[in-house]
Amino acid sequence: MVRRVRIFALPLLLSACGSPEKGGAETIALAPSVRRPGDVVARVNGVPILRQEVERQLAPGQSAREGLTALIQRELLAQEAARRGLARHPDVRRAQRRAMANLLLRRHFAPKFTQKDVPRELLAKAYEMNKLHFMRPELRRIMHILVSANRSNTDDYHRRAVRVAREARAIAASGRLTQEEFRQIAGMLRKRHELISIRAELGTTGRRGYTVEPFAKAAFELKHKGDISPVVATRFGYHVLYLVDIYPPRNISLDEADAQLRERVFRQAKEQAFLRWAEELERRDNARIVKRGGAGQ
Repeated sequence: MVRRVRIFALPLLLSACGSPEKGGAETIALAPSVRRPGDVVARVNGVPILRQEVERQLAPGQSAREGLTALIQRELLAQEAARRGLARHPDVRRAQRRAMANLLLRRHFAPKFTQKDVPRELLAKAYEMNKLHFMRPELRRIMHILVSANRSNTDDYHRRAVRVAREARAIAASGRLTQEEFRQIAGMLRKRHELISIRAELGTTGRRGYTVEPFAKAAFELKHKGDISPVVATRFGYHVLYLVDIYPPRNISLDEADAQLRERVFRQAKEQAFLRWAEELERRDNARIVKRGGAGQ
């Protein structure tokens, strides 16, 4: 049975390469070519170690001397492995083929696909999916103290909840508070009124659609950071609002967002481009998986 190969991701391309045929160009080159004698910083049994190699493999915080020592040790191990006949071991051959595949990608794929190559249709899709980031009304960042109360609570509970909310508002309005000081009011009131649910919450609201209308209306009546609202009743209970910040409206078009979008979707676009490239290689070279069937299979 023969079926087409389907390449789904970059790791598969790098790890699923077949073993080379005997007689192929698979000899491990232990000695790098020397273009300028001045590039050689050491020799191990005649094999040169180049300055560029040392610079490429340096780890963060590692000195040039330490890097050179590490390369010398690696070269000694490689030569000893070759002497023991390991140069043509399957693991070595697989590693070499993976290295060749990675080098091909670095030299012939990655440099040719840049942010300028991201398709317009992908940018438009990303823009639509994140439209609230580019097109939105003015927003208010609000912290509020909520004294919870709903229709299931008794009238007496509601009267007590209103008194607690008014107490919170009186404390908050007595002077300019920081956001943390406003938050602490809720904790203080919880200790005083153990049977009442009181909490501080942070959120963002718009005029409509972000939260219930009484809350949104009160939020937009606050004009300066640190302003405190009167007690606001909603179906959730009684709120005292603190204005944290004002976010101006945005009206950024697709063209204006082009550079930002290209940066955001570049990785995804590059992966898609790689898959298309891999499929072209598959069609060109007729890559196939051969599945042999037989008795009992």
